[in-house]
Amino acid sequence: MDLKDYIRKVSTQTQRYQQDLLDQNRRLEVAAAEALAERAELLRRIAWLEEQVAHQRAERAQLVTRKAEIEAENLRLAALFGQVQHKNGELANLYVASYRFLETVRRSEVLQVIEEVVAALIGCEHFIVFELDRERQVLRPIKAVGVDAGLWAEIALGAGTIGAAVLSGEQWVRGRGSETSLRGESDLTAVIPLRVEGTPIGAIALFELLVQKVGLEELDLKLIELLAVQAATALHCATLHERDLASRAAR
Repeated sequence: MDLKDYIRKVSTQTQRYQQDLLDQNRRLEVAAAEALAERAELLRRIAWLEEQVAHQRAERAQLVTRKAEIEAENLRLAALFGQVQHKNGELANLYVASYRFLETVRRSEVLQVIEEVVAALIGCEHFIVFELDRERQVLRPIKAVGVDAGLWAEIALGAGTIGAAVLSGEQWVRGRGSETSLRGESDLTAVIPLRVEGTPIGAIALFELLVQKVGLEELDLKLIELLAVQAATALHCATLHERDLASRAAR
């Protein structure tokens, strides 16, 4: 092989090698581009997954919060239902008591029913039932429970919280009306005027409530209104009945 042929052969091999390198470089470039595209897709996918995870975490946090709210609401409703059931029981007891008022014409029995209603439904075991002496216009105690009646022998109509409530015919409840300074009235919780056809006949003065009662609620006030009507009518009828019996016995 002469020199020219050798040079030509080397040149051909060199060109072929260069071409192979170029082809391999292009393949590497394509592979690199594909790898970069795949990496970009993976990064996009990872970002999407992270976004989904964050969204799910937020939803889970909302669900946990909502679950706690629902549980709290369920507890509130359960407590409210218990209160309603309890108050319904009290109303049913008052309904029964109203029949007991109607069934008796004896003052002692009427006063006993008043005691039971005040203690069981209103939650007060310290009270006095007053009756109005129309001739002298003074209130006198006819039944006292847990309170010394001797301290309340007479109250002039219109005097103090009790007398003023009877005169006006308006209920008095501590914290919802004006205060007075008559002896012993600082312990008053409420005054229930007793009236028949607008005419005052007496009152029920409530003092200390049971320990478990922090105060009179709205339903207690409704019970008191019903008690006032029933007790006033029953007490008035019992008084008339006793007067009638006394009048017959005197003949």
